[in-house]
Amino acid sequence: MNALLGALRAASLAILAISIPNTRTPVANLSLPGFEHVEVLRIDQDFHPNGDYEIAVDAWVTPGNTVGEVRMWWTDTAREGERSPFGNGVRKHITIDYERRESTCWLVHIRQGRSKHFALDVQLGEGGTIGAFGDVLEDDGSTVHHCRVIAGRLVSRKLLGLPIGLRALEVVCADPQGVRHRGELIEGD
Repeated sequence: MNALLGALRAASLAILAISIPNTRTPVANLSLPGFEHVEVLRIDQDFHPNGDYEIAVDAWVTPGNTVGEVRMWWTDTAREGERSPFGNGVRKHITIDYERRESTCWLVHIRQGRSKHFALDVQLGEGGTIGAFGDVLEDDGSTVHHCRVIAGRLVSRKLLGLPIGLRALEVVCADPQGVRHRGELIEGD
């Protein structure tokens, strides 16, 4: 019986991954039958020439409190948060991979070749709240572990004013006691 339930869950998640639009999509169309769309985090950026574009980290959650899928993509603030996938220009410099760790936790890897790697731990907590977490290095050199990222800014390396890669992921986060911190997400392995 457990094997059958596991197979049904896997099939349902595969269908979800296929069902999430991979084109320009209004936010109202992102919730799917059995999967509620949740915006986990907004990240400001300096890659896209249109200042109305930010980066969204989204998740799809079941009524049974599992995270079925996670995606990082553009959100257009001038078009009510409409989502769209990253284009060739971004994908030329940055790779984004998703690693399902368990039914309530995904790891989002943001990489530029072997030189930069940031990871956000997207977790569904008690009470159905979902957040993105990471280890943060503050300006004074201290580290805040498993800090809930509230806001972020993906900062590019530039050459002659044009983005050519990643420099940092600056964040504001809250530690488990609710104290806010400001710094950079520590690079992953």
